Amino acid sequence: MGSLGCAFFISIFGGYAVWAQLIGGLPVQQWMSEGGLTFAVVSLIQTLPSGNIGLVLFLIIQFF
Repeated sequence: MGSLGCAFFISIFGGYAVWAQLIGGLPVQQWMSEGGLTFAVVSLIQTLPSGNIGLVLFLIIQFF
């Protein structure tokens, strides 16, 4: 299931990250430079409507 989590992240959140940076006005590139990849991923997931629930679901998919 770890590869399923990676595929989910790349397909969904990759496009969302590009949209968020270019059109949505979120400082994704700044998050990357200040806090690294982990901080940017968590911050991006928390901007989704599901917020922390989405973060928990992502962690469950990623590690199981």
